[in-house]
Amino acid sequence: MPRNSQPTPSVLVVDDDATTRAIVSAAVENQGMIAIGCASAEEAIDVMRATHVSVAVVDLMMPRMDGFGLCHWIRRNARTARLPVLVLTSLDDDDAIRRALDAGATDFTAKPVNLLVLGHRIRFLLRNCEIGAELARSEERLAHAQRIARVGHFEWFCDRDRVSIAPGLARLLAPADAVTIRTSADFFALVHPDDRERVAASWKRAAVARVPLRLTHRVVRGDGHILEVECQGVRLEGEEFDESCLLATLQDVTERRASQSRIAYLVGHDRVTGLPSREVFRDRATELLGTEHGHRAAELLCLHVDNFSILNEVHGTATADAVLTIVSERTEQFVRAEWADDTTNPP
Repeated sequence: MPRNSQPTPSVLVVDDDATTRAIVSAAVENQGMIAIGCASAEEAIDVMRATHVSVAVVDLMMPRMDGFGLCHWIRRNARTARLPVLVLTSLDDDDAIRRALDAGATDFTAKPVNLLVLGHRIRFLLRNCEIGAELARSEERLAHAQRIARVGHFEWFCDRDRVSIAPGLARLLAPADAVTIRTSADFFALVHPDDRERVAASWKRAAVARVPLRLTHRVVRGDGHILEVECQGVRLEGEEFDESCLLATLQDVTERRASQSRIAYLVGHDRVTGLPSREVFRDRATELLGTEHGHRAAELLCLHVDNFSILNEVHGTATADAVLTIVSERTEQFVRAEWADDTTNPP
């Protein structure tokens, strides 16, 4: 089969009347599709359990299980839940049509069947089904991508204070517990107490002053774990929107921020001793001794390890590094002990 070719659609024709079943099957085959005829709903169920069908054309009035019951079965079964169902009926009352649609029928046509129209209806159902399937696949891919990126979105309908949380964001915020978020207060309850006032003010500013929402804050997840998240949003405006709505995304940046902090620490600290590097020392000394801090007392301690180069040459770098580590640890302990009782000028 060529790469871009589509499989031939198969149409399940379910009717206890052999003549109608034969006529409809012939019309289906004339449209270039495969017809599978069934004389009862029970037979049709056996076929759908064993093979894939693209569309079901079902007569409503049949003995034992009728078309209404078959529609119910199709919608309750995971394998056939999205199957397009076209019902045939000689009943022209609104109640029968309503019952069929409520049972899960996709479309209907009355007997006697116009075979040309029937072919067009089936192809229309097939096209709509494929569009719906592609939309479902796109939504599934988007959900997977959001799960990988640890991002989700929410909407805040400002006028009536209603918050709609996307399933992906709900899983991110509450993976273990079912946390209900319906209002802004419900959302703010998940925000870290130290960040809550700032987040609320940012939401209000975005909604009222139409300022783009962009901030980083912490949330306390349903399992107690604290996440650092980045929030970006904008107020939706235009005639297509019935009410004021703030649309925003929330991304978990906890690991990214931790990595950034770790990199910054490694850049600014000595690998062996863990003490600030020469560049960090110079910057801090400049800050302490600068004119703007001239009123503050500052002390500068310089240590020199005698014969360190000889130690390095004779005993190796591992021993020399161990000596530096011991010196730095003892110096830090001494300095912190000396300043422990002085809260005005901490080290």
